[in-house]
Order: sequence, then structure tokens, then C-alpha cells
Amino acid sequence: MGFFEKFFSEPEIEPQTVEDEIFGTLKSDQYGYWHGRLPIEDRTFRLVLDGAPEAPTGYQIRHREMIIENWPLIVANLRHTLFAEDDPTDSGKSPAEVFAALHKLVIRIPQDSGFEFDWAIEARNKLDKGERVFVINMFGAEHKGYSTQG
Repeated sequence: MGFFEKFFSEPEIEPQTVEDEIFGTLKSDQYGYWHGRLPIEDRTFRLVLDGAPEAPTGYQIRHREMIIENWPLIVANLRHTLFAEDDPTDSGKSPAEVFAALHKLVIRIPQDSGFEFDWAIEARNKLDKGERVFVINMFGAEHKGYSTQG
């Protein structure tokens, strides 16, 4: 490794699996994310927590609880307001229909609130021919818009 390469290479974290008393089984990846599952009502979502190999933070625990407690309200709000301004899929469907076409949902919670969102929902949309990832930025139980990746 050259002199400059060591400053610009991404550190690799040794992947590990832990049993967390709140989040259950978490598996880390080499980039510093924990991967797990989040059961809410009758569904189980993929969960990504920033900060591996460190233990989940109090911030992440509080947001996990808030998401579970407010999930029906969160879904109701997203269904009617998320795509009210525009239809990114150009399908001509209602906001509720575009929202219903979201699939492969991932809930991502950062280590703390140092981001432009408290937590995020990442998903694909069956109506989107570009197969982009939709990132819905959440502040508590309310969304503050979305972006697309890809």
C-alpha cells in the first residue's frame, strides 16, 4: 500500500453477529452497518443501523420504539401525502396507489440526529421502470420528502 492509499482507502470492519437484547440478531458488514429485522404488527422489515461494530445507541433504541408505536399513523400519513405533489413513477396513479407499490422496505436509523433526517425508509417501487431506490426522510412520525437513488 502506497503512502496516500492508506488515507483514502475505506476501513474494513470484520463482520460479526451479535445478539442484542432490544434489536435481536444483528450482523455487521465491512462498512459499519448493522443488519437485522424489525417486526411491526404482522410484517417484518429489514433494518439497518449505522455504527457497527459499536453497540446500538440510545438514539436508535428510542427511534425503534417510536416507529413501532406510531407505525399505523406513519403509514396513513405516507399513503395520502408522500406523492401528493408529484408522481415520480409517471404512472398517473393516486398517491395511495404509488405508495402501495413500494416494496422491499428497509428502515434505516442513524447513530444520532446529526443527519438531515431522524430515520429513513428505503424502498423500491413496482411502478418505477428505472428501478430506483426511493429514500423517504422521516422526522419522527412525519416525512419531509423523498429522494431517489439510481
